[in-house]
Amino acid sequence: MYKETNRVAIDFERAVKQLQQDLQYQADKNTLSTAFFDKQNRIIKSLVIYYQETQSTLTRLEKGLQDQRKSEYLLAKKYNDHTYKLEAVCFIHGIYDLRSWLGTPTDVLVDRAKELMKDNELILPTGLVNKIEALPDHLGKTVMDILQKEVNKKITDLLAKVNLRKKPKLF
Repeated sequence: MYKETNRVAIDFERAVKQLQQDLQYQADKNTLSTAFFDKQNRIIKSLVIYYQETQSTLTRLEKGLQDQRKSEYLLAKKYNDHTYKLEAVCFIHGIYDLRSWLGTPTDVLVDRAKELMKDNELILPTGLVNKIEALPDHLGKTVMDILQKEVNKKITDLLAKVNLRKKPKLF
């Protein structure tokens, strides 16, 4: 696009110069009236001013476009940096399945997060689960019982309530 714009600008400048030369030639031969000569000069002057304003506007627009592209590049770089940092933090904390979570729709993730926060629960990181599963059975069960103590208590309490409802009332 720049080459095309530059070619058009050069052609315009040549055309204006040719108009000026032709007008001067006619004036030198005394074939033009002063009024006509002045009118043609005003027209050429208006074309030159219009051309200069157009070039100035194009330059400002090109600069603005360059600034916008730079800004968008920096913003994308910032987001990429944050993404890499988030992935690194996840790996540090044993969350190896980040990509599968990122494939989950946002509303599903948000609902799941709210549900876990409301119930004061969490999902164990994959790395931790792998370590626990690598333990001998009795140790793995003990660790899981400790980690799931609150959940187990909630389940026990719910079962107790259900059992109370099932018992027939005595007079």
